Amino acid sequence: MASRTLSHLEETASLVEELGVEALVVPTDVSDQEQVEELVKKTLERFSTVDILVNNAAIIGPIGLLWEDDPTDWIQTVQVNLFGTFLCIRSVLPVMIQNDSGKIINVTSCSSAFMGDTPYKPASKYRHFTAYTSSKAGQIQITEYLVYQLAGKNIQVNAMQPAGQTKGLREIRNRMDELGESDFVARVDSISGKAKEISDRSAELAVFLASDASNELSGRLLWYGEDFRNLPIKAIMASDAYTLRRIELDA
Repeated sequence: MASRTLSHLEETASLVEELGVEALVVPTDVSDQEQVEELVKKTLERFSTVDILVNNAAIIGPIGLLWEDDPTDWIQTVQVNLFGTFLCIRSVLPVMIQNDSGKIINVTSCSSAFMGDTPYKPASKYRHFTAYTSSKAGQIQITEYLVYQLAGKNIQVNAMQPAGQTKGLREIRNRMDELGESDFVARVDSISGKAKEISDRSAELAVFLASDASNELSGRLLWYGEDFRNLPIKAIMASDAYTLRRIELDA
């Protein structure tokens, strides 16, 4: 497990160890190449391999009008959310390719592509998050195009949209309240009573994507609210379904 905050890692490690599973804690800034490479090195020293990579590190970045955003903050958001994803994938893929086996899960956001009964529709609700949404959409594109590079290899790469009431989301809600975005605030508040249910469902989706049940699915974006265990995977993989595409006007 990797994060910049050691206390968060230690708390999560304790929960993992309660389940009888060994946990390795490595404080890491995923936007730093040397730190990511050290993370993978220590993981291989302890476990000899990497079977699953979950890219879950993210920061929200500046919230406001693009022309008023601090360029340094904007760039840092992309470095952590998108460049960090690139570095982690780049560092583990040689092991997965050698083993001809692996699962990569890129955790994106409901702001990067809108689907299902999400409280964040329409897209205009996220107009103040240009750095965050751009970086998360980039993760989805990495997901799809990496699959073409891995053609013929037993490595699946997928993206998922989770949700839940986190400390970060509450901070976002308060900032949007300051900006007068009452509709956004109301929509976030509407899921406050479903926090555990939504978080559990998001975790179930991650487990599904890490399991053999998703072996035939790759390069796609899934949402926590859908019936992901009963997807028509063959039909999805034979089409552009569950990808980012331009929507044409009906004739």
